[in-house]
Amino acid sequence: MSLAVPPNSTRPPLNTDELYRLFVDQYHSLISNSALTQDDPVELVDGLLVLKFPKNPLHEAIIAIVLDLLMSNLPTGWSCRAQGSITLENSEPEPDIAVFRGTHRDYTTRHPGPADLALVLEVADSSLHRDRTDKLAIYARANIPTYIILNLTTQTLELHTQPDPQSSRYRTLQTLSASDTLTLHLPDTAPISLPASALLP
Repeated sequence: MSLAVPPNSTRPPLNTDELYRLFVDQYHSLISNSALTQDDPVELVDGLLVLKFPKNPLHEAIIAIVLDLLMSNLPTGWSCRAQGSITLENSEPEPDIAVFRGTHRDYTTRHPGPADLALVLEVADSSLHRDRTDKLAIYARANIPTYIILNLTTQTLELHTQPDPQSSRYRTLQTLSASDTLTLHLPDTAPISLPASALLP
């Protein structure tokens, strides 16, 4: 007996309350037992395994441009990487860019967590809705000070600051265009000012 759903099925979408949610340690167990591998295009978001959006050449190029720019401007004691995992309470997303305390050698046995992170950035085109909703909520709950959405559709930077973990939101949003200056505030360091145009296509 086939269990396939006919193409013209009108079955309503699943309610997320009906889905089984994983804990981070269960997710790690799936990886350590090779049930999930680096080739599986998924990440853990709010306890759910979600598909990662494929990246086009522009998306990949912008990630590399932003990474190079940040690496050349970060003060001593801070590092950044692209598309690496970060471990939050019920999520293990892989933001396009993450800025964290210390050096890469400090994270050979664990991923950066909320106390380590100063900034996460997502490059958004097809992923824009998820980046503005699910990703924003998990980053705010984790109290990550700065969340930037680099919006390829509008060629703007959406700068979210002052996280409110209780509401899963950020209190402040600035939208920056190519003519504006992006100012980053890392804990215990002088502000970093970058032309927004240097990050945009």
